[in-house]
Amino acid sequence: ICRALHADGWSVAIGYVTRDRAEGLASDLDSADVPAVAVPLDMTDPEQVRGSVGGLLEAHSAIDAVVFNGGLAHGAYFVDTTEREWELETDVNFLGPALVTHLCLPGMISRGRGVFVGITSDSSKVGDVRHAPYAAAKAALNSFLSQAESGVHIGFHRLSRLDNQAD
Repeated sequence: ICRALHADGWSVAIGYVTRDRAEGLASDLDSADVPAVAVPLDMTDPEQVRGSVGGLLEAHSAIDAVVFNGGLAHGAYFVDTTEREWELETDVNFLGPALVTHLCLPGMISRGRGVFVGITSDSSKVGDVRHAPYAAAKAALNSFLSQAESGVHIGFHRLSRLDNQAD
């Protein structure tokens, strides 16, 4: 996704939990005309999210598009999961993206444009017996992105494999 956006002329900020891969990609993409940077973005750490997004807004004055492509799932029957796993999956798959949206949306509204793209999961639509908390959190993200309209032309898109199949 980052490579395609960058090739189309978009500056990109690559949010990461694991630094090396994101910094390597940013280094490969970065140019004087079309910058690319890696920023820490652990969705389980709201203060880090606020700091990273705030730093981007301060440095670049605007964020025009956000793609939520991360995810966390623990494969187990629900009865074998823990409250901590539910919390982590909810933070990464829903609450973190909601916070990023909350931080970026006001600027998009003031400029009258912007887009959010949530790469969700088929599990968010049909469930998954060994990933119940994950499926629920991705379903929350689907619902949130369909309801977070702002009254101006801001695009909210939710994508999963089922979205691309004919009825």
